[in-house]
Amino acid sequence: MKNTAKLFSFSTVNLTLTGVLGALGGVWLILAPSLLNYTLPTKTQGDNATLMAIICGVIAIVLSLFCTVTEKQVALQKYRFIAGSLLVVLGIWLMAAPYLFNYAIVRDALWSLQITGGLFALTAGFVMEELYTRSKEEA
Repeated sequence: MKNTAKLFSFSTVNLTLTGVLGALGGVWLILAPSLLNYTLPTKTQGDNATLMAIICGVIAIVLSLFCTVTEKQVALQKYRFIAGSLLVVLGIWLMAAPYLFNYAIVRDALWSLQITGGLFALTAGFVMEELYTRSKEEA
């Protein structure tokens, strides 16, 4: 039983940390267009990249904070799993968007979205694995 108690406390720290990292990634997505000047090559492509980054940043903050705030509530575990799944999809979307919407020429936007999207997919995948492990241990 001691190992299970240690696992749950360690898991809680990991889930809280990944939730905070997801929220920080969302803040980065919102700030990156002005910090990296996404409008350099062409205005239209830069505007598309800026809009995508801001929308995805807000979504990432909401989903990450939901996962962090509801950590102690067992009744919302299913919704945390859904939020984690949506963050994985968001990460994949961020990595694909520069090519789908033809702003891969905006190099700063491309690399910012690629790296942030990869981190979202990895950390959200980790959260989903933790939630799945917890649900199997409780059953």
